[in-house]
Amino acid sequence: MPGRFWRGNLHTHSTNSDGNLSPAETVAWYRDSGYDFVAMTDHCIGRSAFRSPTPDRSAPAISRR
Repeated sequence: MPGRFWRGNLHTHSTNSDGNLSPAETVAWYRDSGYDFVAMTDHCIGRSAFRSPTPDRSAPAISRR
């Protein structure tokens, strides 16, 4: 079959919500597992979730080497 198929996950959580890995660890896991993309869908836990004092913004986008 011609064309390109992308492997990805459109729903995953990190430790910013109820996941087991930090955002950076989650991205690394998907990258190392051969995924082309991942969407972080962390839950909003209370009002303060929008103003987290220590958000993890270090998670890089998945990119092919």
